[in-house]
Amino acid sequence: MLIEDDSELDQYDIRRSPAGQWEVYHLSTGLVVVLNGSPLRGLYVEEAQQVAGLLNEEQARQARGRTH
Repeated sequence: MLIEDDSELDQYDIRRSPAGQWEVYHLSTGLVVVLNGSPLRGLYVEEAQQVAGLLNEEQARQARGRTH
């Protein structure tokens, strides 16, 4: 079975804010992601990792749909 590695397609990551909390941001723009009108900041590291992972999975799924 071939396992696709979509990590090079990732568009989202997490970083620690100056206040010490975590935020999800877009790699290309550096801007904090806003989801349903709420910026994804002030998160626990586990929350930020999970949200960034879900966003990257969805983005990769959409990209595969455009190429297959």
